[in-house]
Formats: sequence, C-alpha cells, structure tokens
Amino acid sequence: MYLKRVKVRNFKSFAGATEIPFQPGFTGVAGPNGMGKSNISDAILFVLGPTSSKALRADRLTHLFFNGGASKKPATECEVSLVFDNHDHLLPTESDEVEITRYVKLTPSDPDGYYSYFYVNGRRSTQTEIDALLSHARLSGDGYNLVQQGDVNRIVSMGPIPRRGLVERLAGISQYDEELQRADSKRADLEANLTRIQTLLGEIRSHLAQLESQRVQAIQYKQIQDQKRRTEARLARQGHRLAEHEVVSCEKQVTQHRTELDRLKTEIQGLEAQQYEAAEAIDKVEKEIAKRAGAEAVKFRGELDARRMAFARLDENVRQAEEAIQTLSDRSKLLAAQVQADGKELARLAKQKTESETRLSAIETKA
Repeated sequence: MYLKRVKVRNFKSFAGATEIPFQPGFTGVAGPNGMGKSNISDAILFVLGPTSSKALRADRLTHLFFNGGASKKPATECEVSLVFDNHDHLLPTESDEVEITRYVKLTPSDPDGYYSYFYVNGRRSTQTEIDALLSHARLSGDGYNLVQQGDVNRIVSMGPIPRRGLVERLAGISQYDEELQRADSKRADLEANLTRIQTLLGEIRSHLAQLESQRVQAIQYKQIQDQKRRTEARLARQGHRLAEHEVVSCEKQVTQHRTELDRLKTEIQGLEAQQYEAAEAIDKVEKEIAKRAGAEAVKFRGELDARRMAFARLDENVRQAEEAIQTLSDRSKLLAAQVQADGKELARLAKQKTESETRLSAIETKA
C-alpha cells in the first residue's frame, strides 16, 4: 500500500483544486509553482486528523483555509483527499484504491465555527472509523508517519519512556493496546447493557405474569357472563312461554265466558219476553183476583213470587259473568303487555351479549 496522490482544494496556499502525484518510495515532495512541501505534509496530516491543530501549524482549523491573497476572496471551505493504492488490501476493504477525504466549511452564523466531515470512497464516515481503518496500515495523525522539520532532533532528545512509546506506535504494538482498551470498553458497555436487558426482561416477565393472570380472570369473567346471559335468556324464554300459555288460557276462558254471556243474554231475552207475558198474565190474574177471591188466587200469587225470585237470581248471575269477563279481559291486556316487554328484554340481552363479546375480545387482544 502506498499514497498515490493528494487532492487539495482551498487549503492554505493552494487556491482552487490541485492534485499532487506520489510514487512508491518517494520520501520528499515539492509543491507546485514553488509551494512548500510543509503545506503538503500539513494537508496529509489534515486528513489523518491529529488531536491538536498546532501539529498543522495553525491555532484553528479555519486558519487552514485559503486566505485569498491580495486579489481573491478568502475561502469559506477547504477539502483534502488522500488516494491510496490498496492492491495488497492492507486496508480492510475490497477496493484496490481507497480515497479518504476531509471536508471543512464555516458555519453561516458563527465566523469562528465550522463543520468537519469525513468520507471514505465517497461514503460518509467518522474520524473514529477512519482512525480504525488507517491503524491497519499503522497510519495516524499523531504518529510519525510524516517526519517533519525538527522531528529527528525531538526524537533524539526524548527520554527512554516516550521513545519506547514512539517505537511501539511505529511497530504497531500500541494499535493492539488501543484495540484492547476499546474492546474492554465495549465489553464493559455490553455487560452494562446486558444487566439492563436482564432487568428489563425481569420486568417484562413480571408484567407478562400479571397479564396472564388478567387473561385468566377475563376468560373466567367471560364464561360467567356467558353462563349468566344463557340463564337469563332461558328464564326470559320460559317466562315468555308461560305468559303466552297463560294468555292463550285466558283467551279461551274469555271466549267461553263470552259464549256463556251470549247464551245468558239470549236466555234473558227469552225470560224478559216471558216476564212481559207473565206481567200481562199477572195483570189479567190480578184483575181476575179482584173479581174473584179464594184459594186459587193465593196459589197463583205464590207461583208468581217464585218466578220473580228465579228471575232475580238469573240477573245476578249475568252481572257476575260480566264482571268475570271484564277481569279476564284486563288480565289478558296485562299479559300481552308483559309478553311485549319480555320481547324487548330479549333483544336488550342479545345486544348486551354482543357488546360484552366485543369488549372481551378487546381485553384478550390487549392481554
């Protein structure tokens, strides 16, 4: 793997877009049109992402933008891309060429603020992902992949411990230490997540147990309600049948009493005719009695009184029969009203059953 070229746009002294080619084993560069190689190394470090902007010889990243010079406007953004040859697949990607880009632009509301974006082969990425990708090639913004002016003297003047750390970074040992630290951090996070998940599972199991208890209660409630509705329906049907039977019986009795009443009325009419005839006969007899007096008149008067008593009893029987017919008629009306009310009650119970089944279905779905 080696760096093939560097693409620069509006970075430091590079106005517009510039592409700088590299070759394997090439250890020194000179900028186009006499531009210094320090700016090129700063562009490479800009993509590698050092932790401090001072390594790029700038107090802020926005100071790396092209300042416009004497005749142009200052740039509000800059972009640098490193194109690597990856035929040996040292970088863990299937592409034979890997382009890593960093793009920085000013925020519209704050002149000192900026947005920084990273891309790998045109795909949006993060600096952490790019650091992990470049670590396989032992590249780092804080390492010594680029030996700048003064770095050799600084390495010579280092103490043994910092120099050992430098050697470990160059040898790639620190990469594994960092990976171990990240793995430990991820393991701790996973253990914490596992603990939280187990707690949530316990709560969910408890909630499921409560829901199961509620489901059983709902099923029992539905069974009891169904049994209650069936019992009420049976009682209502039985009461309805009894009422209908009693209505039929009353109607039969009314029919019989009306027949009897008609017969009695006919008999009364006959008796009234006889009474009229008897009254006329009585008048005649009384007139005859007035002419004659004796035992025969007394006998006839006794017979006449007996007939009058029989007629009075017959009239009383007719009056009682009329009262009985009226009572039966009133009772028939009450029973008819009760039958109608029972029909409405049956309809209400059927509607209530449908609503209860709908509510129970909703409870079962929720459970």
